Amino acid sequence: MRSELTKMLRAQPFVPFSVHANDGRVFNIDHVDFCLVTPNAAYIYVELDGDYEVVRLAFSAITSLDSKEHAA
Repeated sequence: MRSELTKMLRAQPFVPFSVHANDGRVFNIDHVDFCLVTPNAAYIYVELDGDYEVVRLAFSAITSLDSKEHAA
């Protein structure tokens, strides 16, 4: 999953996408700066109730990535 996520973040032009977690949460990545990929996890910058937070997701917790280009 790490390589797939990195590939989507490096796409030119960038296409917004969603990260689906195994607990049912869905995170929208609308800009390349909203997600950081490290060797062990993805860190996603999200807005929650008007505040911002960084969510750490292990790659094993990511079930799928969904390009908004394909969803349209």
